Amino acid sequence: MKNPILVTGATGFIGNALIHRLTREGHRVRAFVLPAEKHLAAWHGVELAEGDVTDPQSVESAMQGIGTVFHLAAVVQDFGPRDWFEAVTVQGTRNVLQAAARQNARVVFTSSITVYGDKLQTETLAEDTPWGNACGVYGEAKQRQEQLAWEIASETGLEVVSVRPCNVWGPGSKLWVDSVVAELRRGTPSLIDGGTFDGGLLHIDNLVEALLLAASNPKAAGRAYNISDDQGITWARYFSDLATRSNSPRPRPIPRWVARLLVMIIEPLWKLLPTKTRPPLNFESYNLVGFPTRFPITRAREELGYRPVVQYDEAMKQLEAYLEQKIKTP
Repeated sequence: MKNPILVTGATGFIGNALIHRLTREGHRVRAFVLPAEKHLAAWHGVELAEGDVTDPQSVESAMQGIGTVFHLAAVVQDFGPRDWFEAVTVQGTRNVLQAAARQNARVVFTSSITVYGDKLQTETLAEDTPWGNACGVYGEAKQRQEQLAWEIASETGLEVVSVRPCNVWGPGSKLWVDSVVAELRRGTPSLIDGGTFDGGLLHIDNLVEALLLAASNPKAAGRAYNISDDQGITWARYFSDLATRSNSPRPRPIPRWVARLLVMIIEPLWKLLPTKTRPPLNFESYNLVGFPTRFPITRAREELGYRPVVQYDEAMKQLEAYLEQKIKTP
């Protein structure tokens, strides 16, 4: 892996874990942070570069002398104004990749399994599966991000690797830990069709392992990789384990047809309201948790040598202290 290393989205859940791993291994790291988030940077020996991926000049400045880029900066939520996703996730990626090409740096960026769109409802999804229709602004932006990445790579010869994480969990995960616990405490039905199918979970440490492997393997350039824990943990088991360890009510099931009817009613009405909050149920989330989709990681295993470094039972034990603190400060 060529040093120095630039990490965009450095103060986010994934960025923070990645930087801690990189510094432990002795890499020279530059963290690209929003000025308003500079106070969140808590790493030793890491150079800070302030700026915004939507600003080409600050991206260009942060990119000087860089050998490897982990591009994580994006809007990471499933609801919001389309122009926000366009500016940050899509055009921000354009700025980062174009600057990286001028430095002859290698780029590993985090895409998402949401690029598969509504194919998530019907298939086992290998990396070469044609995409379906996006189910929300997040998935739409991720599809455009990947398309843009391959276009720029083709035009410039930039080495680009796309990592498509499944549902990333672990201490500090707002989406798949904090939000789930909040719903459990409210007693909200959360298990579509009982949740008896693989949840496509991905522990943060396993994602970081995959990112490092993708950055270190020259043959990965131009490739996309599904990444998951690949342990077959169902939503029912995962949500139940979170309920037990957070002293919350057990998760309740909801028939798929009821969930679909609710989302068809709630999301369109929600968009008419003068609120910026996300609806309690939307097509993007329904698409992610409502179907028994499988994401083979055969390519990552064979080409990157990826193996999960953390197993589910061990990771859940490590999560207990975090959840105990959440109980004290709900």
